[in-house]
Amino acid sequence: TIVDCTNLSDIPFVFQKSSIIVSPNPATDRIDFSEKVKSISIFDLNGRMVKSSVINGMSLPVTELSSGVYILQYETDNELLQTKLIKE
Repeated sequence: TIVDCTNLSDIPFVFQKSSIIVSPNPATDRIDFSEKVKSISIFDLNGRMVKSSVINGMSLPVTELSSGVYILQYETDNELLQTKLIKE
């Protein structure tokens, strides 16, 4: 299930540990996932969604993001997870 949120404060769950690896982190031009991801949302630290995409894959370009720290929310077939993402 995808939660339709425009602000980070609207997300009704907490960070949880996952077996999915997001790398490289810090990232420069793309991030790779160790398993297939269905969709992503990226939030800045003010809670604004800066990118949202259905990817159905294991890689995502992040060249358009400014350098900084973000919250990456991603959905697999059976999980909705979050992690910190650093863009260089």
